[in-house]
Amino acid sequence: MHKADKLNKNEKAKKYALFLLKFSPRTRLEMVRRLEAKGFAADEIKEALNFLESGQYVDDAKFIRLYLGQKIDKPVPFEKIREAILLKGVEESFLEEELKSNPVPAEEERIFNLAQWKLEKTPALQKERLKDYFLRQGFDELDVDRAMERL
Repeated sequence: MHKADKLNKNEKAKKYALFLLKFSPRTRLEMVRRLEAKGFAADEIKEALNFLESGQYVDDAKFIRLYLGQKIDKPVPFEKIREAILLKGVEESFLEEELKSNPVPAEEERIFNLAQWKLEKTPALQKERLKDYFLRQGFDELDVDRAMERL
């Protein structure tokens, strides 16, 4: 393979990686998987990742913060959010380290805040229906009960 062809392939891998980032942030592992699926060679993927990481386009710590920022105010138990982050290829130890430096609110507090917001939005909503809603979402019953008592 000619040197010009190799440079062209490396540029294609970089461009494709940047194209993927237009739609959503990605972890390092997600990017590797997508580039592999597209048929890029290992050295092309490595070159593209070096480029992305040097420009801070791909940064797992940044990804964790962005993902938590998007999901933490949603009615999703933290354990499900945590599992989703791990499935995206972030190492568990790295996630734990990031959570120590940027702690998330306790589940009870999150449920309470979400319940207050829902009650402001729909004043006629009954607490029992609200409790059932949070339980269906997968929140722990004890956390839900404590949050409902505070309302």
